[in-house]
Amino acid sequence: TSLLRFLIRLLARHRCSSVRMRFMSLAADCTFVMRVINPEGMYDATERLYSHARVQNGTLYVSGQVGRYRHGDVVGPDIESQTRRAFENVETILAAVDEDLTSVAKVTSYFTDIESDFTAYKRVWGETFAEPYPAHTAIGVEALATPELCLELDVEVPLGE
Repeated sequence: TSLLRFLIRLLARHRCSSVRMRFMSLAADCTFVMRVINPEGMYDATERLYSHARVQNGTLYVSGQVGRYRHGDVVGPDIESQTRRAFENVETILAAVDEDLTSVAKVTSYFTDIESDFTAYKRVWGETFAEPYPAHTAIGVEALATPELCLELDVEVPLGE
């Protein structure tokens, strides 16, 4: 925003066409620096006051994805079904920016029962990703936003924008 204000002042002072052309080019670039991603086919994140993902400065930041269907219900009580659905949700978001799971650089996984669930989770992880695997952090937490959830995933993807 401060860059945009600077350019507007610069354009006002110097009315030459080359400055105007540079300003228009930079302003066009600025419109794509931040983009909100809420794909069709996913539960409505805006009801919960967040976005499923956001592109900013060439990186896709995916909000915590969980094992929810489009209508918002949790897929089931087990870690495998919730993990599969959470990664399907991530794939839907990635498709909205013309990417796929091979582009994922980092995953942070939050578990409500990491000791019991980690082995089954890693089995689904192995079916979801191939080498080279994304960077991964697994964290045990006391609770997630909804009591029936046992897993939440945060994902980061560098984009070629």
